[in-house]
Amino acid sequence: LFNLFTSDQPTTAHTTTGDFADDKAFLALHSNPETATNLIQNHLNLLSIWYKEWGIKVNENKFIHCTFTLRQAVGSPVYLNYFHLPSAQNFHYLGLQLDCQLTWATHIHTKRIVLNNRSHQLRFLLTTKHINLKNKLFLYKLLLKPIWDFGNYGIQLWGAAKPFNITMIQSFQSKCLQQITKAPYYVSNDTLHKYLPIQTVKNVVKTFYKHIHSNLYKHHNP
Repeated sequence: LFNLFTSDQPTTAHTTTGDFADDKAFLALHSNPETATNLIQNHLNLLSIWYKEWGIKVNENKFIHCTFTLRQAVGSPVYLNYFHLPSAQNFHYLGLQLDCQLTWATHIHTKRIVLNNRSHQLRFLLTTKHINLKNKLFLYKLLLKPIWDFGNYGIQLWGAAKPFNITMIQSFQSKCLQQITKAPYYVSNDTLHKYLPIQTVKNVVKTFYKHIHSNLYKHHNP
């Protein structure tokens, strides 16, 4: 019913609308940030009229305006119902932390903090001698690995980050494997991954990137 009710929302030829349940995103692509902002503003003006006609109240405080660019310049402010929409350098959307330069550094850093906190809570279980290696590894795959690779959600996107950022996740996994196995310092991380066995973060990214690329190439909807 929600989709039927909102199916006639105004669109424009110069903007793209992304919908997921009641979450909505408006995108405009242009080499000039000012022009891209104006395209978004035109779309918001049409939406404002549509909301008024149908008596729909929106919470303008939940809107975020972000200009994705490597330049220092940003576009003009945008408004909805005469309300200035706040701008941000990074924001949370559908489980991902997006930053204005799309480096994914914020997303990966946030995941690393969550991993550190969860690892601290599980430290006793991962290091105790009363749990065998197989079960310790199972605990890691069940309670820690899904934090950065939850159903491999979004990994095809943030997996394109710089090697330095990916290393933040890989170093955490290597540290956990060392704790689990109580391996001496001279045992390399590559040896641990092969022995257990468990894929490196880089290989996980590569596997699922190829998988989604293959599915998109073969998809019936071009």
